Formats: sequence, C-alpha cells, structure tokens
Amino acid sequence: MMKCFIDDRKAVTQVLEVVLFIILNLIFIASLIVFVNRAGSSSAVLEQAYTKELAVAIDMAKPGTIISVNIEELAKKTGNSEKSNLINFRNSRISVGKYKYSVFTGYDIEVCAVKDSGINQARVYVHKNKEEKRLC
Repeated sequence: MMKCFIDDRKAVTQVLEVVLFIILNLIFIASLIVFVNRAGSSSAVLEQAYTKELAVAIDMAKPGTIISVNIEELAKKTGNSEKSNLINFRNSRISVGKYKYSVFTGYDIEVCAVKDSGINQARVYVHKNKEEKRLC
C-alpha cells in the first residue's frame, strides 16, 4: 500500500512540473508578443523610416527638386500638433522627430510644412546655393 502512495506522489510532481513549464512558456510568449506589438507601432519606427527615405531622396535630388511628404500618419503617431517641427534640416543632417540621418548633398536644403488639399505635408526644396529664392 505504501508503494502505491509513493508512485502517486511522483506522478503528481511530474504533472505539476509539466503544467508549470507550460504556464511559464505561455507567459513568456505573451510578453514577447506585447513587446513586439508595442515596438512595431511606436513612432520611433516611423520616424526612422521617414528619415532614411528623405535622406536617400535628398541625396539623389538635383537643384529645383521639390519633395512632398505626407506627414499625417507621423503627426498622429507622435502626437505632435505643430507639424512644422516634425522634419528639420541642419548641418547636412535631416531629422524627423528624434531620429537624425546625414545627407551627403552639396546643395542647400529648405524644409517647409504646408497644407495641400487638406492634407498636412512637408515639402523639401533643393536649391543650388543659398542665394536662390526661398519658397517657404
């Protein structure tokens, strides 16, 4: 009779170990999904994408080029009501929010916030030199 009781205790211990292992794995996977969802939907990813795309477009642009960017989604994600501060250009660096990227163009760059057909946009003007007429 005693031998049967000891076997039952071992079986219960093994079942508890398996159940605990499954619960811990589910908690880990759930926290991983929450982290990935938050990281992917944050404004930092969007800022980085806008910055890199603008840097490539500016590097390839010739004088007289106007680059228009729809910043509605970016403004919503960042919660920035002042659209003129979203995209800046200083010292050969384009910045969108907190993210900055270097630009290798020798031309003068001008960034403006405009509202075209009810859509908030940022326009990037590429000038040959600083003496050219400003469009903002």
